Amino acid sequence: DWRQRRLLREPDGRPRVRIFEDPAWRLLRRLHGARATLLPAFVTGRQLHPAEHLAMLAALAPLVDGSISKTIPLAPATTAAEVARLLARAWRLGVKGVAVYRDNPVIPSPMVPRRIVPSTHEYQTRSIR
Repeated sequence: DWRQRRLLREPDGRPRVRIFEDPAWRLLRRLHGARATLLPAFVTGRQLHPAEHLAMLAALAPLVDGSISKTIPLAPATTAAEVARLLARAWRLGVKGVAVYRDNPVIPSPMVPRRIVPSTHEYQTRSIR
């Protein structure tokens, strides 16, 4: 989903739900109408395999003086060994920084599609090499 719901805490401590939209999705809808067919390039982070996230970062890293902030969403069943392999691969590719996030029943994802529950996300779950 290209609209995300995020729970934010107001300065007075009260929680508030905010809706965020992907800017490219919003532009596509503005230019081609609300029922415009999404291009194949429109995929969510969870639809990409972790290695694809790293490939994207590695391709951009030489063009950036500092680092790129990127969180890679992992399937709930991802093991510590798989995370270690992913981070080693990031280092070998020259990626300057990466964070990983794994949904779990204790701490839900900070941003979730508006129409689904975090436990129903579809992940790319091929083995991390």
